[in-house]
Amino acid sequence: MEDFQLRAKSDEYPELNNWPWYVDDSVLKCKRNRSQAILNHLNNIEPDDIRFTMEEEEENKLASLDLQLNVNRKTKKIEFNVHYKKTNTNITIKKQSNHKTSIKSGIIKGYSDRAKALCDPQYLRDELKNIEEVFVENGYSSKEIQRAMKDRERTNNEEEEETRGVVVMPNIPGFTPQFNRIARRHKFKVANNTESRVKDLITNAKTPLADKNSQVAYIIPCKCKENAYNGETDRMWESRKKEHQDKVRLTLQDAETGDIDKATERTNTGDGGLAKHILTTGHEVDWDNAKIVGRERRWTQRKYLEGIESLRQKNNGVKPLNSYNQLEQWQPTLYHLFKNN
Repeated sequence: MEDFQLRAKSDEYPELNNWPWYVDDSVLKCKRNRSQAILNHLNNIEPDDIRFTMEEEEENKLASLDLQLNVNRKTKKIEFNVHYKKTNTNITIKKQSNHKTSIKSGIIKGYSDRAKALCDPQYLRDELKNIEEVFVENGYSSKEIQRAMKDRERTNNEEEEETRGVVVMPNIPGFTPQFNRIARRHKFKVANNTESRVKDLITNAKTPLADKNSQVAYIIPCKCKENAYNGETDRMWESRKKEHQDKVRLTLQDAETGDIDKATERTNTGDGGLAKHILTTGHEVDWDNAKIVGRERRWTQRKYLEGIESLRQKNNGVKPLNSYNQLEQWQPTLYHLFKNN
């Protein structure tokens, strides 16, 4: 296109000496009675390969990319405002969406910053009002919108405030906001990541369902309904469940043959809690109701999910048979959350 522009320049068409481009869009200032002649000139340069179409200003307005160009005849200047296509639906991220609050606020601020960057002063107030109306339609309160749109200047105290470190947590609806508040109160910086993205949804759609799922947290209940084993694995749930079945079967087999030492050794390994319970109580495992309780791609997030599920079962009167308890310090917060849900 650079070569095309050079060939398009001509003494007969001096308007093309100042011809700005962005990808396949361009804006040209010329006399109205010259526009058709310039268009014909451009379409005759590469008639088989490159064809141009033309849009002229109407009522002193012309849309270009995200901008609306407003021609002010009195000042002989072009003023700018945000342009919305006729197909625009005003649908954006909903208030009840499962995204974390900071992402929602950031999107509102993005709309606001775009308006402040593009709009001339006489159009800015109306555009900010329009943004507020759009997000109100999507479930937000005016107070939330105004807070997100407000420019925030950091004070020297905030910039110099010491922190005890950074805590990275997955975005768990209902739990993460409470965790973040407590962490910040104790001078920890908090970073939350969102696991479900478009590419993850595509990957999940291609992944076999049910027992073929991998990277999961799961629960295996006992038929007594008073105990359950919670765990996680990065392998297929089908394979991990079979390992638990084999361990329980071999442990009972060792006990029946009198090899108590071997049976004890099996039950004292990291995932031996289920086999130990069955061996000592004579209960049966409820394999039919063993199930996946969540999927998380990263190991740390799966361990969090396993711990939360263990505390959930404990809150419901079911004693966990696994030993993961790194979230015990968050029991009051989690139990409050379970009660409200």
